Amino acid sequence: IMLGDERRLPRAHGYLAMAMWWVADYANAIAVGERAAASARQLGRLGLEGIALVALGWTHHAQGDFAAARKVLTRVLELAQQEPGRFAGRRGAPPLSVMALSWLALCDGEQGNFEEGLRHANEAVRTAEEVDHPWSRAAAYYGLGSVLASHAKLAAAIPLFERGLRLCESNDIVSWRTTMAWSLGYAYALEGDTARGVPLLEQAASQTAADRCLAQQSLRLGWLAEASLLAGHFARAAELGEEALRLAQNRSERFAEAHLHRILGDIALVGNPRDPARALACYEQALSIAERLSMRPLQAKCRDAVGQLRARNHGSAH
Repeated sequence: IMLGDERRLPRAHGYLAMAMWWVADYANAIAVGERAAASARQLGRLGLEGIALVALGWTHHAQGDFAAARKVLTRVLELAQQEPGRFAGRRGAPPLSVMALSWLALCDGEQGNFEEGLRHANEAVRTAEEVDHPWSRAAAYYGLGSVLASHAKLAAAIPLFERGLRLCESNDIVSWRTTMAWSLGYAYALEGDTARGVPLLEQAASQTAADRCLAQQSLRLGWLAEASLLAGHFARAAELGEEALRLAQNRSERFAEAHLHRILGDIALVGNPRDPARALACYEQALSIAERLSMRPLQAKCRDAVGQLRARNHGSAH
């Protein structure tokens, strides 16, 4: 940015924050995003403030700071009400309100706010389809499908992911195509169709590496680990699960770390069913993080696993 272009700095910094999120440089994404939002606010540029806030929402969500993500994403929706035209999507840009609603839905799904998540996600779909913006439609289908999948409603989630993947392929939306493939492959595997799920996840892993998309890569590798376990590939699952956990811990992706401890618990239980101590430790660690982040669906899943293992140990002791 040339000297005297101060009014353009918030735009540049807002998009830079998005790029930093893409490569999982979360600390810098937050610093640059906050600077961009403050500068845009001072200049009265609501649209540019919205861009920076969306980047911050993405980043806080990736780190499991759902309260911070909700705060900035809700602010985007408030700005959209003040100046609807600036947030409706112009010159091919996606509507910022769709991005805010979709990521609010993701936060809702992780924390068990199912009805609120459906409301946010359905509103995102309605808005994206009204403007007929393919990128935004992909984001909205992903948000709605993710909320449904987080509550084990896979039969409803899979058609959304399939529709999103077809949309991305027909419009050459590379970034969303990979994300949709991850989500669809994982949903297939959880529904028992590992023959379709695992190859789709493997392809998405290769494409992610080529795209240098590092945001939440840990969780997606965890999905591949779980799908591999369901397909009977224990050694591959264990290797991927450990790799995914290291990534999550190195990048401070706390909500991903919680899911990964649960997945590693499942892997440990299959690997050594007669000595469930390792699995129990994994589930308890997942539960501890899930409680701190108010991730109620994961809490319930971990409490159930811990309860069953403790009951088994108690029974074997007698």
